[in-house]
Amino acid sequence: MKIAINGYQLPEHSITFSTFPGGEEYIRIPKSLPTDPKEIEVGALIKSSQDVMRLLMITDALKRYVGSRDCKFYLYLGYLPYARQDRVCAEGESFSLKVFTKLINDLKYDEVHLADCHSEVGVALLDNVHNDSQKLIISHNPTIHNLVNGIDYIIIPDAGAAKKATEVAEYYGKPTIQCLKQRREGKIVVEVLGDVKGKTCVILDDICDGGGTFLALANALAEQEPEELHLFVTHGIFSRGKRILLDHFNTVGASYDWTKD
Repeated sequence: MKIAINGYQLPEHSITFSTFPGGEEYIRIPKSLPTDPKEIEVGALIKSSQDVMRLLMITDALKRYVGSRDCKFYLYLGYLPYARQDRVCAEGESFSLKVFTKLINDLKYDEVHLADCHSEVGVALLDNVHNDSQKLIISHNPTIHNLVNGIDYIIIPDAGAAKKATEVAEYYGKPTIQCLKQRREGKIVVEVLGDVKGKTCVILDDICDGGGTFLALANALAEQEPEELHLFVTHGIFSRGKRILLDHFNTVGASYDWTKD
């Protein structure tokens, strides 16, 4: 959790986080804070339900500190948890995304900032929301900006990624190659609608979790012997680590990275 007051970043060690034996969270913000708070920014990369509770509690502590003074509150989430659970698919399920976005709306932030949200439903359910596009994110990331500038093709991994990847491709003046993904007998099967032999390519998408889709893509593309193959996602959960992917890609990158390997 990162907190800035009037542009000053609070040292992370100055905020007390702990968990009681019964599982309850405890948070305390420093006593010595600016006496004239005008803007407070909270940055939260939510990785667990524990992080959700900590966000709720730290917001409450900050609002109590501000009291009746006029102060703007900004929340930077980046990744929107539960965005992949944006509908009820079977009787008895919870509408998980709506549950989470209601918690955020109840915090009454003046602005909520997301990055390349997986679901338009999530954007629609949030109040005062700003959702940065993948194009904007890439253009502000020097490493991936230079990479996209230098490649031959942008690979679109599936139909769901087509709109965002095409927007990036048009911005950089790069051609695209669409891939079609199907599941057959529990396995991911990929069809590449183009030729990448001897070319440098980057696959763009919003989320990589376990990486199964991208491994299937890499294997399908490898049959055509590209010169280089790169992977960039906005949110890299990488639940199986990045090493399994680096055996198939020249580089693997993410704007929001859950891992260190």
